[in-house]
Amino acid sequence: MMVSSLSLSLFYFASGDRSSLTTPLLACFALLFATQLPLIIVNFYNWQVDKVIQGHFPGDAWTGQYFWELWGVTALYFLADLVWVVRVPICVKSPGVIIKHHVFAIAYMSAPIVYSEHRWFLGACLTVEANTWFLILRRVVYKRHTYVPEFVQKLVDALFYTTWIVVRLFIYPAILAIFLSMAVQAVKDTGIYWHNAMMFIPVHAFLCLLNLKWSYDLFQPIVAKWIMSPRERAAAAAAGRSSVSSGL
Repeated sequence: MMVSSLSLSLFYFASGDRSSLTTPLLACFALLFATQLPLIIVNFYNWQVDKVIQGHFPGDAWTGQYFWELWGVTALYFLADLVWVVRVPICVKSPGVIIKHHVFAIAYMSAPIVYSEHRWFLGACLTVEANTWFLILRRVVYKRHTYVPEFVQKLVDALFYTTWIVVRLFIYPAILAIFLSMAVQAVKDTGIYWHNAMMFIPVHAFLCLLNLKWSYDLFQPIVAKWIMSPRERAAAAAAGRSSVSSGL
């Protein structure tokens, strides 16, 4: 999943039993200002939110006013995280998958530079960082669940699952569908079957496949729990909280 290993390392430091960081509030502030939040904010300011809400085509809602700031922050984010995973592979569960993901993502980032008319694709793809942020916040909340009100835990859970489904299972496949539609239209308009921009279609398709794999990993235990007997469900619930910080 598109999740910063630097962020996860900070999470384990911030949510551990250290006297200087003994409250979930301090842990959350550390995560807010040191991880995905700057990227999310810069991305937000590249969109006309009213047009997004009204359902306009993404390209019409994209202003690109802060494109280069967004591109620079994102490039630094991936490069730093890639170096961190290579140097400290134990910081994530599947370093090989994360390294491949980051290599593809960095290659993908050349597209909006070469094809400036499609720069909104970068902003659309980076909406996934909102879900990544809720993922990390969810881990902080569960790690410090004794200090966090139950309604806050439920709210964070709901926002995590909502952004996961909306971004990874709807927005990303929708972007792929738009890619394919544009490719078909380009072939019809020119009679040429290959355009260089088409090389990014399999890159995005790879990211969609990763999202499907991670979605299966996330939701399969939940579905399995739904079909368990009451006794099995109780046993799973008792063991569930201890596994949150090591899984998704």
